[in-house]
Amino acid sequence: MVFVLAVAVGIWYFFVRPTQPPIETASVEKMAFPLPDRPSIAVLPFVNMSDDPEHEYFSDGMTDDLITDLSKISGLFVVARNSAFTYKEKPVKIRQVAEELGVRYVLEGSVRRDENMVRINAQLLDATTGGHLWAERYDEQMEKIFSLQDKITQKIVKSLALTLTGSEQENVASKETDSIEAYDTFMQGWKYYRRFTPDDFVKAVSFFETAIELDRNYWLSYAALASVYWESFQRGRSWALPLGVNKREAFRRADKYLEIAMNNPTPLAYQVATEWHIVRAEHDEAITAAQRAIALDPNDPRSHLAMGLALIFAGRHREAVVSIKRAMRLDPFYGVTIGNFNLCMAYFHMEQFEEAATLCEKALTHNPENFLPLWYLGAAYGHLGREQEAKAALAKLREKEPRRSRLRSLGGDLKLKNPSDVDLFVDGWRKAGMK
Repeated sequence: MVFVLAVAVGIWYFFVRPTQPPIETASVEKMAFPLPDRPSIAVLPFVNMSDDPEHEYFSDGMTDDLITDLSKISGLFVVARNSAFTYKEKPVKIRQVAEELGVRYVLEGSVRRDENMVRINAQLLDATTGGHLWAERYDEQMEKIFSLQDKITQKIVKSLALTLTGSEQENVASKETDSIEAYDTFMQGWKYYRRFTPDDFVKAVSFFETAIELDRNYWLSYAALASVYWESFQRGRSWALPLGVNKREAFRRADKYLEIAMNNPTPLAYQVATEWHIVRAEHDEAITAAQRAIALDPNDPRSHLAMGLALIFAGRHREAVVSIKRAMRLDPFYGVTIGNFNLCMAYFHMEQFEEAATLCEKALTHNPENFLPLWYLGAAYGHLGREQEAKAALAKLREKEPRRSRLRSLGGDLKLKNPSDVDLFVDGWRKAGMK
């Protein structure tokens, strides 16, 4: 009887079971960006299938970790998390994702977490052929979540016939903590950190601090705290005050946490270190920090943006353009605002003022709340002789930063290596009417 039942199940599986529905194939000609010269992939946000909607952070965290692990592989092009997450909770087709992001492969899946058990469904698709490379369901206890992530990553590596170097094998397999509780706590903080608002930063800090209490060697948590306080220092009083500190104290805490994070540096730690060195006019050190961030994670757009910024301040503007454009390709959607602003800076110092003005205008259009592009926009208008627009930019800047909107303060605030770059910037604002 058992034999007959087994045969019946086998016949059903191979001949009667429902097949995966075909997907519409993506057109290479219609892709917004040319396909990279290596396998390319977008990891869509895994759907939270848990009964508790509060577990959304966990499914997002699983997606984050898979993107991070895959990003460490130099032979693979991985679209950044921010651009991939624009499709979250949207009924999109695989063809659309591939064409909009310029990738061949798409990974999608779902996560169900019940008490101490985790179920993950995942499938890897070739958008250009409509084929399913593999589809798997994994059921594991929560304590085995790290090995489960490794299984999925290794399955993708094998399916795409990727060859990992020795260091890449080690980096992909390494985890930031052995504590499941610390990991889960960190992911809850990471949810708020990603939202990038002053109030969410306050919530993130609490979780990061708790994660460190659970694992004193959780170096990524220290890097995350350094980033929170560094960003708050950079953005000023309105960001620092909700954290219960002033700008000076935000800088001090960023410095303290960064020093600890550098005991076992992550890409995030090196990204913060890059900007830290720029502020100190340590241009060579800034470039070195960015190089190390990229070496650890070749697909992280923030590392390439950090490199672009370091190169701008070091006076290597053409090289900066290459780095910034690479970051924007890795993160087509999210990278627009900051990428355009950084490109504006680079083109300004190459004395391509029309291009610089256009890029800063785009940056402001995408994020009107970010007033930083005004600094270079007004200077570009000044060089172009666009007096009315220059006056309008100056008026907005005085509204945002009245103390720094004076010619005598500009030169001292800039940490540009080349005096000629400082002169070009100051002269632009002089022509724009700043006194």
